[in-house]
Amino acid sequence: MKGLFPMTFAKRLSTLIPLICPQFYTVTDTFGHELVLLRRSGKEAFDRKESFCVLDRTAFEAEHNAMQVFDRLSEKDLACALLTGKTLAENLLNELKKTYPGKRFTVTVEIRPMTRTCIRFHQIWPGEEPYLSPDDRRKNTEVLVLQA
Repeated sequence: MKGLFPMTFAKRLSTLIPLICPQFYTVTDTFGHELVLLRRSGKEAFDRKESFCVLDRTAFEAEHNAMQVFDRLSEKDLACALLTGKTLAENLLNELKKTYPGKRFTVTVEIRPMTRTCIRFHQIWPGEEPYLSPDDRRKNTEVLVLQA
């Protein structure tokens, strides 16, 4: 029966814990790139024992570090979603800066009112474009970008 009932407040809040009290771990590919990933539910989401190589480090981190915050939103909820997303993104960025002071990060909030709101992060890698930028013109999408 999954999907028939909307997520309860308690369930939604529990899914946000990795953004409220973020913890991270790193994995290193065969090129020696140290990739920073968000720990979820006390375990590592990317649990790879064999060696691997990452050609697009930005996309790898951004895709592995994406968290859905809200489902579809009504017009009256947009301001609240933006404020909540910005607050969670700032908290995430502050914790990243504290945990990895020698690295630079981008945290984005994507609000797609008709489908979902997502927060993601990645390192700022030399020679690679950001995963999303405020200039991205995506239909019906608001993008907020924080960097440090």
